[in-house]
Formats: sequence, structure tokens, C-alpha cells
Amino acid sequence: MKLISSCTFFLVVGLALSAHAKIVRYELSIENKPINLSGKTTVDFALTVNGAIPAPILEFTEGDDAEITVKNLLPRDEVSMHWHGILVPPVEDGVPYVNTPPIFSGQSRIFKFPIRQAGTYWYHSHSGLQEQKGVYGAFIIHPKQEKIHADHDVVALISDWSDE
Repeated sequence: MKLISSCTFFLVVGLALSAHAKIVRYELSIENKPINLSGKTTVDFALTVNGAIPAPILEFTEGDDAEITVKNLLPRDEVSMHWHGILVPPVEDGVPYVNTPPIFSGQSRIFKFPIRQAGTYWYHSHSGLQEQKGVYGAFIIHPKQEKIHADHDVVALISDWSDE
């Protein structure tokens, strides 16, 4: 009887803690737009996320629940989104045809997963050359308790680009 009581107690406490997790939502729209990143020429093959390259910085705090909607606004290509280094359930990992279905043209998918770690990561497409064309961004997870105080944080995301 004590075992059942202990299990029930931990189940109730666990549910209560997860019920109070803060849900942090983002919406990412992937589309093809002409862009001039080199200052030399405008290219028509770039893929933007919410109209920009790189994609927006996604920020969370350890313990949050992520809900990220990825919209595919491309006329014919499928897209994907992989959360690089993030501890997620396999179906939320974002590798198409391996553990997550691709997002087809005109469709969207909501990725839902708990934020269980802290640190600086990145997210990117796993479809074709979409990462190289602009589908990538920073993924920042702040610790629940600050260990080192900084007056100002700066995110530096480094990538290469070719107009060809």
C-alpha cells in the first residue's frame, strides 16, 4: 500500500509541475525571396525565415515548453526543421523521412517539446540545400538559475554565403 501511495504522490507532483511550465510559442514561415547578402548581386534562390537570413533567434528558459509552428510557403518544395543538439522526443527531431515527416508545400507543422537543458544551439533545415540557402538560426536556452551574470549578451551566428 505504501508503494502505491508514494507512486501516486510522485505522479501528482510531476503533473502539477508540468502543468505550470511556461509555453513559449514561435511561428517560422519559410519562403523564397530575392535577397542581396554580398552587396554585389541579388539572388533569387535564397530561402528566408520570417523574411530574413539568418532566421530569428529562438529564446527559452530551461523548464519551458516549446511550441514552434513551421509554415512552408514554398510553391513546390518540402521543408524540414531540425533542432540541433536539443533533447527532444524522436518524432520532434525534424529529420525528414527518418523520424519526422517533411512539411509539404502550403502546409505547417507544430513542434512541441519540453526544454530540458540550457545552452546555445542552432536550428536548421535538413532538406536539400535549404540550410545553405538561409534556413538556419540560433536557439538559446537560458538556465533556470543564472550562474554567471553578464551585463549584455550577444549572439554570433557564423555562416558562409555564395551568390552562385
